[in-house]
Amino acid sequence: MTAHGMEPFQVRPLKIGEYCEPRSPIPREVQKEEPETSRFLDVLEKQHKESVKRCADAISFGAYKRKV
Repeated sequence: MTAHGMEPFQVRPLKIGEYCEPRSPIPREVQKEEPETSRFLDVLEKQHKESVKRCADAISFGAYKRKV
């Protein structure tokens, strides 16, 4: 007997059958997919295009010479 009051016994490897845990296929909607683009970068690109358009549409009076 051991200190815990149990008789020693021989350990056997655990055998798991092939139908122990049948797994159903994971739906395609749930599977992880690699994103094609970054939403954050898309927003930054849109803001940049709008900024460039505003600058192009702005009227610049710096090219006019001042006549006194």
